Amino acid sequence: MNDVIKFTNDEMDCIKKLQQSYEEKLLMFGQINIERIAIEEAIKELNESEGKLRGEYLQLQKDETKLISDLSSKYGDGTLSLKDGTFTPKK
Repeated sequence: MNDVIKFTNDEMDCIKKLQQSYEEKLLMFGQINIERIAIEEAIKELNESEGKLRGEYLQLQKDETKLISDLSSKYGDGTLSLKDGTFTPKK
């Protein structure tokens, strides 16, 4: 006995809505993953920029230390006024 049963229009509508909901969710998962890729790339670029900036900052500290050492060797201990560029030796 192989009788064909036909679903009602309401049942078919429910099945179609469920299928459409699955398709929408799959699309949303794809969009989220594309956004995640973009965010991960942005973070990678930020980390690279931060690493480069960190190296430049550390070099500045080394340059400052060398300049202070050179000036101290040349002029001794004292105070520098950045406002007018004068140096007052310690007594």
